[in-house]
Amino acid sequence: MISAFKLLISLIGAYMIIASASSSASSSAATAEYGETLNAPYCIRAAENRTEPDSGIVLSVFKNSECCAYPLRILSYHRVVNDRLGGAAVLAVYDPISAAGTAYDPIVNGMCLQFDAGNNTRNLLTIRDRETKSIWSILTGVCESGAMKGRRMYRIPSWRSTWRIWRHLHPDSWLLKELRDQVSHYPPYLSSDTPAVEIKQKADLSHPKFNPAENRFVLGVLADGYSEIFPLNSMPDLSGATEFRLHGRRLVLLFDSSESASGAYVPELNGRLLTFSAKKNGQNLQFSDDQTHSVWGFDGRAVSGELKGQMLSPAVSIYCRYDVWTSAFPKNQIYSSSHSGH
Repeated sequence: MISAFKLLISLIGAYMIIASASSSASSSAATAEYGETLNAPYCIRAAENRTEPDSGIVLSVFKNSECCAYPLRILSYHRVVNDRLGGAAVLAVYDPISAAGTAYDPIVNGMCLQFDAGNNTRNLLTIRDRETKSIWSILTGVCESGAMKGRRMYRIPSWRSTWRIWRHLHPDSWLLKELRDQVSHYPPYLSSDTPAVEIKQKADLSHPKFNPAENRFVLGVLADGYSEIFPLNSMPDLSGATEFRLHGRRLVLLFDSSESASGAYVPELNGRLLTFSAKKNGQNLQFSDDQTHSVWGFDGRAVSGELKGQMLSPAVSIYCRYDVWTSAFPKNQIYSSSHSGH
């Protein structure tokens, strides 16, 4: 009887070990597609860089007069970065499937949240906070489920561009350094021509002249819940300064196609309206306002002239897959040079 009991216990123990191994393998398979979240990662100054190519695409974040560039080739593996910049907490996140990258202030209701990558919902990566296990959208910054449902994180200014142009505008910028033991997971570089994933998109019946198959990735600009969609890849003539109106708001798009760099702004400083133009200056596309002839970067900061150091108020603008953007923001219009918005 004792022998049979011991045999039964042994069999149960063996089963539990096998089940545990199976569960562990299953869990590993589920997370193998991306690496661990980066928490307070090691960053270097731009001048110390020896690995990031000029053509590499970065997600750059600006907070409290400090900036840091996060190479997409690194973010495409880790996806979420809990960091500090200018003495403040910042959250940088990138989804290689939708190509959406942005940054947020992770302090909600006085609580500094820490995040990890969640599951994909409607073809878009979600993030989960560690404190309450709530699920958040990376496009809207709104909590979709859990104890924090309905809460919203404030956006932190961020831009997508080549490392070359960002380093040129911000020679003192920080740069996320790759982890030596994770280098095998990083592609050599991620350029503007590197598709995140091949997606077959259906025709958009609400915009019959727009072909999503030829414009999988677009720049979405948001104002008061309405969005303007710029199919940058098929409109190289947009490179320069483009004024438009979105839901009655006057905005300007500063776009340098050769550097995959863009940003949308309210063209006004201290109640003074500004108009912009652009011209090639060597390798760089140089933006300037017609009122003071100050020179501006695509990031909306004046780099020389009367307004040097001044910054335009940014509008929300995110480069991502067309179907993902329109799913999150259904009130939209495709930009056309024949109209100036809503």
